[in-house]
Amino acid sequence: MENDIYKNRSISACIKASFDVLTINFATIFKKTWLGSLAWAICLTALVFFFGKFALTVTANEPSVWATAIPTLCVLLLSLTASSYMTANIVTLFFKHALKPVFLRAFITIILLTVLSLAALILVPEVSKGFAQLLSTGKLLSPIQAVIAGFVLFGLIILAILAFMLPLGYSLTHYICTPKAKLIQAFGKDYKVGLHHWGFLFIGQILTIFCAIIPLTILALPLSILFMAYGYNLWGMLTLADPDGLPAYFIPMMIAFVGIICFIASYIFTFGVFTNIYVYGSINQQINSK
Repeated sequence: MENDIYKNRSISACIKASFDVLTINFATIFKKTWLGSLAWAICLTALVFFFGKFALTVTANEPSVWATAIPTLCVLLLSLTASSYMTANIVTLFFKHALKPVFLRAFITIILLTVLSLAALILVPEVSKGFAQLLSTGKLLSPIQAVIAGFVLFGLIILAILAFMLPLGYSLTHYICTPKAKLIQAFGKDYKVGLHHWGFLFIGQILTIFCAIIPLTILALPLSILFMAYGYNLWGMLTLADPDGLPAYFIPMMIAFVGIICFIASYIFTFGVFTNIYVYGSINQQINSK
């Protein structure tokens, strides 16, 4: 399959190739990836419930917030490990590399992206809030105008971060798929290659997300109903001391349902990784053909 990657394809051809590989070879792909997908689904299911409880304890200002935060962080780490294992399984379908080094590279990449994402989620709102307060207290703008300016700054920073991270789609794929590549190159020479093909990567990401969002939305509809019922019930128990209004079978049913949905979603994720690999191969072929 590795030889088929390096062809000069359009974005639509990359997506079609990914879909064809996934559907035509699904039995083989499932046989080689089901364990990683199952581990990812179990960890993600646990993370959903731990994070939901953690968010509610923070909102309710419960004293047990740290008792909830620590297991949530542990489950998050397990989820990232499972994601790395699943990614490594997918990559080794295309490249004849040993699983362990690919797993380690995928783990480093996913941890790095998670840290960058969490830092952005924490810092960007604070910067926007501080900017709005500065404009308001300095009487440069009215309070309402200052709030609007803060939201505008928030949007601009997020767009700038996304624009910065887009070339990483190429450089970090190269790092994971190439045994001799160094991580520093993902922010240097290889990043420049991704930056040069920024438009190609942008269209690829947009179309891949569009293709994935349709089945994900269908999967999310029943989940949203279950989560709303669970969230309202848990909120009432934590804040109003209401009795548990859900039947005894609700939580086991919900856990099983979320696990099944996450397992199915793992193959939508697989499709996204396939497309990213084909886009990566197309860029390399464009470079080599010059």
